[in-house]
Amino acid sequence: MGAIGIRMRLAAVSALLAGGVLVATMSAVFLIERNAAETSLHARATAAVLALQDAAVRAGDDGVTPYLAARAGADELLSMSNAGGVAVNRPGAAALRSLPAGRVSIGGRGYIVARIARGKLVAIAAVPTFEADREQANLLHSILEIGAAGLVLTLELAWFAAHRALRPLEQMADRAAEVTAGDPGARVGSAARRRDEIGRLGVAIDAMLERLDAAYVAQRRFVQDASHELRTPLTIARGHLEVLLLDPDPPVDETRRAVTLAVAELDRVGRLISALLGLARLEDGAIDPVRPVPVEALLSDAAARGRGLGDRAFTVAAEPPGLTVEADPEALAGVLLNLVSNAVRHTAAGGRIALTAHADGDDVELAVLDDGPGIPPELLPVIFDRFARADPARSRATGGTGLGLAICRAVVEAHGGTIAASSGPAGGATFTVRLPVARTSPREPVAVAL
Repeated sequence: MGAIGIRMRLAAVSALLAGGVLVATMSAVFLIERNAAETSLHARATAAVLALQDAAVRAGDDGVTPYLAARAGADELLSMSNAGGVAVNRPGAAALRSLPAGRVSIGGRGYIVARIARGKLVAIAAVPTFEADREQANLLHSILEIGAAGLVLTLELAWFAAHRALRPLEQMADRAAEVTAGDPGARVGSAARRRDEIGRLGVAIDAMLERLDAAYVAQRRFVQDASHELRTPLTIARGHLEVLLLDPDPPVDETRRAVTLAVAELDRVGRLISALLGLARLEDGAIDPVRPVPVEALLSDAAARGRGLGDRAFTVAAEPPGLTVEADPEALAGVLLNLVSNAVRHTAAGGRIALTAHADGDDVELAVLDDGPGIPPELLPVIFDRFARADPARSRATGGTGLGLAICRAVVEAHGGTIAASSGPAGGATFTVRLPVARTSPREPVAVAL
C-alpha cells in the first residue's frame, strides 16, 4: 500500500465510496421496481381467480364451461374443478392442479399462480410473467450500463479532484527541493493563499523558509565577520613574529615588544572564541536555574562597578521598592555591566548614566540611559547582531569583540524577556530590558560578585 501514490489512493477511495453509493442506489431502485412488478402480478392473479370463482357461482349447475371458452384467448390460465369434473380455458392450464400458489414455471414460461378452494370447488388462475420479466431484465441492463458509466465518470472525477487537491502539495515539494538545491529564496507562493488546510500549511512553510533564509544570511554574515575578526589579530601577531624571523639577532627590546603585541592579539582571539562559545551556549538556553533577584541591588552593583570604569555620574532609581525578577543573578549582572560599560565607553568624562527600573504589569522594565552622542540610525536595526559596531577600529583599540550586545540579547531571551535600544534626536542612548516579575520574594539577599 505504501508504494501506491497518495493521488491514486485518494482517487481509489473516492471512487469506491461514490461507486458504493451508486450501486446501493441502483440496487434499491431495481428491488423496488421488481417488488412493484411482483405485487402487480399477484394482484392480477388474485383478480383472475376471484373472477373465475364469481363466474362459477353465477353459473351454478350450468358450469363455467362457457366462461372458460370465452377466456380461451386470454394470457392467463384458468382451471375450475368441482364434483362435475375439471374445466380449463387452455390445454396448458391442466397442469395447474398440481402446482402450488406463487411463481411457477409451466412449459418453460413463468407464471404467478393464485387459487381458491371452497369444499369441492377449487378455482386456480395463473398470469404470465413474461412481460414483467422482460421489463425487469431491460431495467437491470440499463442499470448496469448506467452504473458502469457512472463508475468510470466517478473514477475520472475522483482522479481529477485528487490531482487538483494535491497539486499545491507538489508545488510545496518542488519549492523544498529548490531550497535544498541551494535557492533559499524559493517560496510556496500561490498555495499559501488558499483558505484551507493546505493554505495554512503553505503559510507555515513560507514562514519557515523565511526563517531559514534569514538564518542562512545571518550564518553567512557571521562566518564572514568571524573570519575577519579572527584573521585580523592573527595577521598582526604573525606579522610581528615574522619581522623577528627576518633578523637573525634581533634586539631584546624589539623581541619583547613583538612578543608582547603577538600575545595581546592572541589573547584577543581567545576572548573572541570564548565569547562565541558562550553565545552559542546561551542561544541553546544554557543558563543556571532562575530565582527571585532584587532589582535595586542589581542596579546598585552595576553602578558601583561602572564607577570603576570611568569618571561618570551614576543615578539609580527603582519604583516601587522591593521589585524582584526571575533570573540567574550572575547572568543578569553581566548584562547590566555590559550595558553600563557600553554607556561609559560612549560618554565623555563627567557624563551622566542612569539605571532605572519600574513595574509594568507582569514584567519589570530595567533601563540604562546615558547622555552620550546616541546611536546612529543605521545601526539601531542591527545593534544586537554579532559584530555589529559603529566604529570597528575603536572597538579593536579598546579590546572589544563586537559580541557584547549579542550576548546581552541571548541572556535576556533565555530568561523569557526582551531587550531593545533607542536613541533620541538630541543624542543619548537608552537600553531597555523587560523580564518577568518574580512571583515570590527572595528569602535572603542575593550576592552579586563585583
